[in-house]
Amino acid sequence: MNFSGSWRRAKGLVITAWMMSVILSIPIGVLYHERQIQGRLQCWIDFSEPWQWQLYMTLVAVSVFVVPAIIISICYAFIVFTIWSKGKQYSQKACDETRRASSRGIIPQAKVKTVKMTFIIVLVFVLCWSPYIVFDLLQVFGHIPKTQTNIAVASLIQSLAPLNSAANPFIYCLFSASKTTR
Repeated sequence: MNFSGSWRRAKGLVITAWMMSVILSIPIGVLYHERQIQGRLQCWIDFSEPWQWQLYMTLVAVSVFVVPAIIISICYAFIVFTIWSKGKQYSQKACDETRRASSRGIIPQAKVKTVKMTFIIVLVFVLCWSPYIVFDLLQVFGHIPKTQTNIAVASLIQSLAPLNSAANPFIYCLFSASKTTR
C-alpha cells in the first residue's frame, strides 16, 4: 500500500464529499418549506400528483438505500479481500517453522473476525434501512392505506433508520474488544 500523498488525497476526498453533499442537498432545500401542523412548525414537501411522490420516493430509495448498500458492500469486500490476500502473503513469507505455526493461528482469526464484522455491519445497515424504504415505497404506490395505525407504524419504522448510525460504534467495539480469560 502506498501512503505517499495520503494527506493530500484524504483532504481531496473530504472536500469532494462535502461538495457532493451540498450539491445533492440543493433540491431538498428548494422542495421543502415550513408548514404549521397541529400548532407545530415542520418541514414539509407538497407534490400535487401521486406520480410525483412515487418518483420522489423511488429516487430517495435508490440514493439513500440501494446505492449506499452497494457501495458499502463493495468497500467492505475490498477490505476483506485485502486482509485475506495480505494474510496469504504473510504466511508465505514466514521462514521458520515457529513463525509459521504462530501465524496460522493469528491471521486466520483476524480474517474470520473481519469477515464477521463486515457481514454484521452490512446486515445492520440493511435491517435498519429496509423497513423504512419498503414501507414508504409500499405506501406511496398505494399498497398501504393511510390509517391512524399505519401512521403510528410509519413513525416507529422511521426511527429505525438513524439507529444504523448508533449501532456501528457498538459493532466496532464488540469486535475490537480484546477477550481475556482468567
